[in-house]
Amino acid sequence: MATKSKKTRKKGIARITLAGQPKKHSNFHQDDVRIEEELERHHLEQLMYWFHVHQPTSSEDDSDRRLSPSAAAAASPFSIVAPSFRQRTRRRRAGMLTLSEFSDVLTKVIGTDIQEKQVESFFNKLDTASDGYVDWNEFCTYMLMQFRERDFVQTLRLLPFQSEAKIKHIVPNKQEPTVKIVCIDSPAKIITISKEGSMCVWSPSLHLEKSYRINGTDGPQQQQQQSKRRVREWVTDAVHLGNCHRLAIASTGRDIRFYDVTTADQYYEELQLYGLSDVAVSLNYWFDEKVPGSQSLLLFGDDRGAVHVLYFSKPLRQLFAVPFGKKGEETQRIYFPDLKFHTEFVSHVRLEATFVDPIRRLIYLPENSYVALCTSHSKYSMVLAAVDNKNKSYVFSLSKGVDCFDYSRSLNVLATGSSDRMVRLWNAYVITRPVAVLVGHNTNVIDVKIIESRAIVISYSREAVVKVWDMKEYVCLQTIAVKFPNSHLGRLPDYGPFPMATTHSLFPKSVLVTANDYVAMLKLGQVNDPVFSSTPLTHKAQLCGAVYNACLRQVVTAADDSSIGVWDATTGEKQMLYTGAHGREEITALTLDDTGRRLITGARNGTIKVWNVQNGHNLHQLEAVDDTEVSGIVCVPEKKSILVVGWSRKIALYNDTEPDNLLLRANTDWKGGHLHNDDILSAAVCPPALLATASYDGEILVWFLETEVLFKKLRKTRPIRTSARISAMTGISQRTPASRPNSRHRNIQKPLDGQAPPVDKLLFLPRRAEAKQSEAAILVSSEAGTLRWWSVFGQKTEIGNFCACVDGDECVLALCTTEANDLLITGDTQGKVTVWKIEEYCVRPDDRSNVLAPGVAFSWNAHSNVVVSAECFVHASSTYLLTASTDSTAKLWTLDGLAIGTFGQKKQWSLDNPLTWVEPPQWAIEEEDERRTKELLFQSRENKEIEEDVDQENADETVDDKSQPDNDIPLNHRKLNRLLSFGPETSKNAAQKESSSVRSKTFAFGSKVPNHNTRVSLGTRVAGQMERLRQDRQGRRRFMEGIDFSRTNRYGTLQCCAYQAVNMTELEEVKNPEKMFQSSQFPFKTTSNDPSLNSKTAIVKVGPRSTAPPMPRQDPALCNKDTDLS
Repeated sequence: MATKSKKTRKKGIARITLAGQPKKHSNFHQDDVRIEEELERHHLEQLMYWFHVHQPTSSEDDSDRRLSPSAAAAASPFSIVAPSFRQRTRRRRAGMLTLSEFSDVLTKVIGTDIQEKQVESFFNKLDTASDGYVDWNEFCTYMLMQFRERDFVQTLRLLPFQSEAKIKHIVPNKQEPTVKIVCIDSPAKIITISKEGSMCVWSPSLHLEKSYRINGTDGPQQQQQQSKRRVREWVTDAVHLGNCHRLAIASTGRDIRFYDVTTADQYYEELQLYGLSDVAVSLNYWFDEKVPGSQSLLLFGDDRGAVHVLYFSKPLRQLFAVPFGKKGEETQRIYFPDLKFHTEFVSHVRLEATFVDPIRRLIYLPENSYVALCTSHSKYSMVLAAVDNKNKSYVFSLSKGVDCFDYSRSLNVLATGSSDRMVRLWNAYVITRPVAVLVGHNTNVIDVKIIESRAIVISYSREAVVKVWDMKEYVCLQTIAVKFPNSHLGRLPDYGPFPMATTHSLFPKSVLVTANDYVAMLKLGQVNDPVFSSTPLTHKAQLCGAVYNACLRQVVTAADDSSIGVWDATTGEKQMLYTGAHGREEITALTLDDTGRRLITGARNGTIKVWNVQNGHNLHQLEAVDDTEVSGIVCVPEKKSILVVGWSRKIALYNDTEPDNLLLRANTDWKGGHLHNDDILSAAVCPPALLATASYDGEILVWFLETEVLFKKLRKTRPIRTSARISAMTGISQRTPASRPNSRHRNIQKPLDGQAPPVDKLLFLPRRAEAKQSEAAILVSSEAGTLRWWSVFGQKTEIGNFCACVDGDECVLALCTTEANDLLITGDTQGKVTVWKIEEYCVRPDDRSNVLAPGVAFSWNAHSNVVVSAECFVHASSTYLLTASTDSTAKLWTLDGLAIGTFGQKKQWSLDNPLTWVEPPQWAIEEEDERRTKELLFQSRENKEIEEDVDQENADETVDDKSQPDNDIPLNHRKLNRLLSFGPETSKNAAQKESSSVRSKTFAFGSKVPNHNTRVSLGTRVAGQMERLRQDRQGRRRFMEGIDFSRTNRYGTLQCCAYQAVNMTELEEVKNPEKMFQSSQFPFKTTSNDPSLNSKTAIVKVGPRSTAPPMPRQDPALCNKDTDLS
């Protein structure tokens, strides 16, 4: 054990012995493995130790120096260094490691199999200050953000309710609370019943259709009878009888009324069961959905704790016998004690209770014939009792009782809510303790519902708060405070005994809650809709662009909901997500600086911000020139500044040499003047000296970056109207920021009469400029679907043009080119991406082919909506294409149109492994087939060696096994070797057919080669013999004709009888040989009534009843004396 130094003891850091740490097999030899994903706890402890004990040497202790690119490159084997003007001045202290020191520490902690490029990528992500050093704080900050993002992705749950509650006032209730909400499936209706007996019928969209009075007060006779009563009846509960289309309503008058709800036009009272012994306070109905006409049950619990069960034997015919009501009465009344005369249709069972508390709710459990009920009793809070009293009862006890509950049969979960403000989840048959206790409500829980399809529990409290709980993680997913009009000023509303219900037939499923005389509908989000689940999305809103970070090998995307996403380009994994970057404003422009460490974004309201890509910190906020859209941002490292253009019609510069200044002032004193008379839509830079800007009126200007002087005006616009000139003189634009939509949200910007179309995009071809081709076109502009080619240094400015869209009403908003400028990629508003061959296009101004479109290399439909950005980048000597669209996706492609993946999809890819792509290339598939073929050949040879070893051991022990075949190589392996000697196409197809059987055999036996110097035990020898017999038997089956192997492998590796796999025909013509030997034991002679058949022909009928099928014919080339066909 290593001893602690004095310095280490003072800091309280214990040194860790490297040899004492457990070793784990590492995956760093793979290119797509990130170091941060493989670090474990003991690795972090060791890294913490090395950071704290690090001391810079005297030669390195230069506290005030800044690393220059040359010095940093000499000190490190890696060559990614930020320019010196953009680095923060940070004093070199102990614990600040350079790249080489950090690489040495990782090698000590992890091992020597780590790759240099992995260390380089990891160091660049940690160095957030861009000063060439990494300390422990930066390391911890980055790791914590990675862990937080990983936990967020793993525990990500979509909000169940994605829209606000729809609240309706139930006017017929007359300020009385709603007792029950009943949802009818066919036809889809929602029925609310008030305490005073007002029944309202609603449409699925919560539109009131009709209302009724259910207490018998509609007619004059009923009104007179009602006036004689001293106490008015109140409704206690209601339930829908789904198979017979009835609605049962219980009241305090000790009766149950049955309403016919077959038709949607009129509901009328059909039956009244009166004279109950006690008041029915809760109802429940069950019927077999598979057999609706079978026996059904109506259960009701009374106010004295008893449970009554009515068994309806013929519910579809009628519920009771012929009623004996008075003449002239429409409602047929049945006296409850007279049910003994209705035994043909109904029977009654009463379950007595040992308590006298009212039964708040009850549910019938058909799987074991139990009834679940809840009361406010402290001892009998929740009871599961058998209806036949033959099985054991389960009693749950809570100090404050149970007010509401719900049960899920598929999940076997019982959810309860009570006045102690808690929601409990129970195993239905474990009464000792709940599975989970969900705490979060501030008032009594008055109702709970389980949504089985989403595995969530919805609870409702007296303060009109709805909470959604995850049944797997036991956490609150969402809290909604329903803002009823009568719940203001802190006054709690009144509720009925059943204030919440869920719809069944409506999609999406809805949750209904009530308070006083109001009802609210909450719709669950369509997360289970296959249209939404099958399509991966990068962001929830439309994308404004995507850029590639070559330094960190990342992709940065931005969307209209002001969110920014950071993705790993090599795998597609999401690394970070920033929300609310510009509040609620749309992000309209984004770019990376030349170091790849900072992101600059501009919004529709003119705000501009600078972000640290690695941790999402807002480094700078640039002063807005105007409250109009920012359309272009360009980093100019030669001037050490950031250039911004937009609808303000000005070119603004921001000094980028002050890293500690949070607010950067705008410099609008452009020396060449602000010459654009309309909004600037695009800007492009040709390093190191040229800047091009284009405006909405079609004007294109080229500037010198160093002197800020106009170099050339490629296109002049016509004189503008007087109103526009007055607007330009006063500085007040008549077009507000919201008067013209964003360029990404339209198909085409149609110009006014006599004006040039707006310029959507500008693109320089820097390789042509470096080659000093003065007459060649080095600038490309996109205008209403037409690409125009401009020569900046020649006498003739516009050299050529062609239409890049098939439809003339479309535009090209995305332009990019490869490093060699030999290919041009365009993306239009239809979502189509086209790759053009431009190596020799518009190189000479007098070429006649300049008016024609160049050749198309590839073209495909990349997105379902507008392509807003495209960018080419190189990874491992291969060029890839990054596209972003308003269909909320960013995708990665090859230049020939093969889809690699969509950022945001669940399955990750690897750029180094084409087989993980969405569309693998053909050459990768062929290489994989060749590799598998070689693997099969190796495995067959390995099996042969194992069999020879088993035979040798059997010979040594003189074990005579007559049942063992004489052939050394299984028949299927011999066929594989023969196929491998044929051409590539034949061998490839044959290997694909044989791969499943051979590989499965190899895994079962032969994966471990026995040692030749050791004797094989009896168990291994017997296993080898049995495996050999099985392989030979399967090999013989595979050479038989007429065998359907889909039947033999019907249940995976389970093999069925060979007789079941033979395809047998009904009739088959068999020709006998001329000289056929006939035994004396075969006296029957084959004859036929068909004259067309001679004596040499026989008809053999083969059918399902045949005990043994004829032996299939075999390839003569495979038949030899060593082949066993038994």
